[in-house]
Amino acid sequence: EDADKRGAIEEFRDGEYFEKINEIRAKIEVPQSLKKLAQAVKKLEKSLKTKAVKALGLNLEGANAAVAEIKQKIQAVQELFNSGEYEDARAELREIYENGGPQDIESAILRIRDAKTALKRAREETLRQKIQQMLDAAISAFNNGEYQEAVQSIKF
Repeated sequence: EDADKRGAIEEFRDGEYFEKINEIRAKIEVPQSLKKLAQAVKKLEKSLKTKAVKALGLNLEGANAAVAEIKQKIQAVQELFNSGEYEDARAELREIYENGGPQDIESAILRIRDAKTALKRAREETLRQKIQQMLDAAISAFNNGEYQEAVQSIKF
């Protein structure tokens, strides 16, 4: 019975079914993810141009440069996909999300905005100091292009 199981596993590996399944998944998932990512980038670009975001006092040039870099990576993923390199396209896409995609920049902006609002409303001095410390750390991280760090700096 164990020999039968081993034989079935070896047959599965030899048939390279796992690779074939991953290729099919990539053919389906990559275009969907690219579409969502392009929408998120467009939304972020609009957000970066608003007066409310400009008033936060952040390094928006750095954020705009990060957006431009993300757009280049999206184009590279599309080119890999179009050339049939589905697994490479999927890996590159995963890297975009893991290394500070548009969602991280957007989240950092929202957290900083919320912290500034909380700071305005806070009456107790020790609370104000804690919020200001979190805010300073988040703004510093954002201005250095460390968007995930900026998000994690603000914890209520």
